[in-house]
Amino acid sequence: MAVDVLTYNALAEINQGLRDKIQALDASITEVQSGGGGGGGASAANIKLVKYSGARNPLLWCLIPKNPESGSWTTGFKVCDQSGYYRCGCNCSWTVPSGVTCARFQIWGAGASSGTSCCCGYGIPGSSGAYASVIIPVSAGNTYTLCSGCAHCCHPCWGGGDCGYPSYVQGSGLTNFCAQGGRSNICCNIQAHNNQGGTGKGLGQYSNWLYMMGMCAQYNSNDMCLYDSIPQNAYAYPRGSQNRYHWPQIDEPEITYYGTASQGDIFGHNGLFGQFMTGDGHRACALHPPTYGFLGCNDTCQNNTSYEACCYVRGGCCSMASQGCNQVPSRGGSYNMKCGGHTGYPMGDWGRMGMICICYG
Repeated sequence: MAVDVLTYNALAEINQGLRDKIQALDASITEVQSGGGGGGGASAANIKLVKYSGARNPLLWCLIPKNPESGSWTTGFKVCDQSGYYRCGCNCSWTVPSGVTCARFQIWGAGASSGTSCCCGYGIPGSSGAYASVIIPVSAGNTYTLCSGCAHCCHPCWGGGDCGYPSYVQGSGLTNFCAQGGRSNICCNIQAHNNQGGTGKGLGQYSNWLYMMGMCAQYNSNDMCLYDSIPQNAYAYPRGSQNRYHWPQIDEPEITYYGTASQGDIFGHNGLFGQFMTGDGHRACALHPPTYGFLGCNDTCQNNTSYEACCYVRGGCCSMASQGCNQVPSRGGSYNMKCGGHTGYPMGDWGRMGMICICYG
């Protein structure tokens, strides 16, 4: 009987502990759900969830408020490169029209380019730019300066990749409202992965991760995040095999957004690195990170060798936005592959432009 009582008491204690955990979880869910609506009163929990959602959790972006607390948007516009190249910056000013009382400002930092490559390796795409959104009250006559960042207006060639430039908005009710542009190259990817608990081999050690990927980092300066020089044997050949190298999707915490609003909560997320996989015979797949507002656009692992510029001696110049590839703001450039020595071709691909969108009513 004594054993039964002890067992009963132990089970009761365990059950009470489980009930306490369920109640705490319910409270957390309620807190998260409560901030998904209009332009004000969003909780710090929502903001943090969105900021660190990463490339694998874009559904959390539904927590970003889209509409004013009352009424709806009547119109809007965007500020970005609309030439068809999707790479350059753009700037203008906007004066709030008569009768407008509320506005939503969204900013995307420009994406980074892919690096150049040489035999027999790949030029890995850089990260996307950061993103931020805010809904604030505005008054007729208020003027805002709008600047969408430039990705870079030429192909990377005989050198490392290019970082994207920030996008920003300046004006009444906003202070330092800015989304940084993406960072380029494989070593930034390694560093970010290492900072998030992943295996950081290659950063300062230059083991097989750099050697086997064939980044030719010493020749092309493909080492923007490294603190020491890269030995000459970073050149790819003899490489053994290109089988099954894998870069996971991760966020880049050093590429983020900034700012404060006098009457509004700023939501956003960090820049994002895409996923990259290789297999036998130089087959490869690049899964671009998602972009807020453009989910499902070239981020579904459909970018195989026929699309994403990875066949022999094919580079970013074969997968430009002007040819219909990755026409998405803030996206990193398409990767490229080289077999046949170190030359100026194939070139890397530029990142995609920054963008600003404004809705008002």
